[in-house]
Order: sequence, then C-alpha cells, then structure tokens
Amino acid sequence: MPITEIGKRLKKAIQAKGLMQIQVVEMAAPLLETRGMKLSPSKLSQYVTGKSTPDSDMIELLAEVLDVNPAWLAGFEKEKPTLPEEDELDEELVRMLMELSAEETAKVLAFVQGLLAGRKD
Repeated sequence: MPITEIGKRLKKAIQAKGLMQIQVVEMAAPLLETRGMKLSPSKLSQYVTGKSTPDSDMIELLAEVLDVNPAWLAGFEKEKPTLPEEDELDEELVRMLMELSAEETAKVLAFVQGLLAGRKD
C-alpha cells in the first residue's frame, strides 16, 4: 500500500471522529507510555501527509485510538472504517423514518433515489 494511501485513510479516520491531529496525539499518550512508544504532533502530521509511514505497532495504536480496523488503516481492507457515530446515525435515521407517514416516506425515498441517480461515481 502506498504511503499516501495510509495517510489518506488516517486523515479520513481523524476527520470522521471530528478530531484535530493534536487531539489524536493527546488521546494516544496513555497507550504510547504503556507501550514505550513515542508520537509527536509533527510525526503524526508526516503520517497524514504521506511523508512518512507508521510501522505496524503504530498503525495498531492509531487504529485503537481512532476506533477503526487496523487492517483498514494499513490499506489491507477496502471497507470504510466502522465508527460508532455511524451506528448512532443509523439509529437516529431509522427513528425519524418510523415517525413519517407513508406519503412522507415515499417522498424521502424518491428524493434519495434522485440523489443516487445523479451521482457521477
């Protein structure tokens, strides 16, 4: 996996959690200390920009901090990271849809189908 792909996935996972890189370093501090590892904000930035690549131990640690699959972060899986927020969003979406009338549900379905039909990817 190219270094830049790991950086892109790392950036995506950080953004999905709504964090800044310094917050990731701070969250990682207890694990880093326990495992005898070091991570500076500048080193994390190098990982994210693709200027450097984390070793397997660092990938494991960052995946743990970001609550993503280490294999995904390392580029071995094509799936998106599984984040708790996605589960919460799914539950909220289902709850809201259950409150809609049949006519409102049909409108939502038609709208989503229109959005998907208009995609270029």
